[in-house]
Amino acid sequence: MNIKELQNSVEKWNIRNFGVDKPSYMALLKIQEELGETSAHYIGRTEHRVGKAIVDHNAGIIDGVADILISLCVFCSREHINLDDSVTKVWDEVSKRSFVTK
Repeated sequence: MNIKELQNSVEKWNIRNFGVDKPSYMALLKIQEELGETSAHYIGRTEHRVGKAIVDHNAGIIDGVADILISLCVFCSREHINLDDSVTKVWDEVSKRSFVTK
């Protein structure tokens, strides 16, 4: 599935489940929530606190990344942004940049 197909599928699912009049900021908040959860799993993978349950952090990271992308599709659809076109355009610019790290 490419980005355009994903955005179209997510848009249909979102309308079916949440209607057409939800504000875009709700999707942004969901992106932030999912990013926080993904970050927590990433941190949890490197440190284990005594007394906390063992969690499959790798699965949490994978799930979180997908949830972020799905929520981003929702936001873009609500804002009438073609995610596929936007990513292609920006990647064309970014891919030409060179970075040097010290």
